[in-house]
Amino acid sequence: MSFKPLSEQEKKDFTEAFRLCDKNKDGTVDVKELGKIFKQLGMKVSEPELKEMIKWSDLDGNSTLDLDEFLKMMEVTGDTKELREAFKEFDADGNGFVTADELKKVMEKMGDKLTQAEVDDMIKSADESGDGKVNYHEFAKMMTSR
Repeated sequence: MSFKPLSEQEKKDFTEAFRLCDKNKDGTVDVKELGKIFKQLGMKVSEPELKEMIKWSDLDGNSTLDLDEFLKMMEVTGDTKELREAFKEFDADGNGFVTADELKKVMEKMGDKLTQAEVDDMIKSADESGDGKVNYHEFAKMMTSR
């Protein structure tokens, strides 16, 4: 697994694919349009996988991806299935975010007894948006930047 910023050419290519598949020109893509993007890029992705991608990449909660959300999603490369499975373990309630309480419970299951301050520090170090929780992109970046 790796996380790498997109090159200017990749951004250009992905932006072009996004715009071509945004048929209603509303600046967002839904599951069907996202599937067309991946097909255009030569990748076959199942509908359940597309729904999961949108769930974890949709930062504003509108069930679609805007261009910025799409580009952030495309930065995560490698074994994304393994990464999604790991995220599911931490995201106990399945809402698309890992909270300090969820992190603490998983760490305890793994045998690591952390103080609340240590858990809060871990969340803060991964939480780029400053909302006090870790979304899939923040999680993926943290896990793949090692």
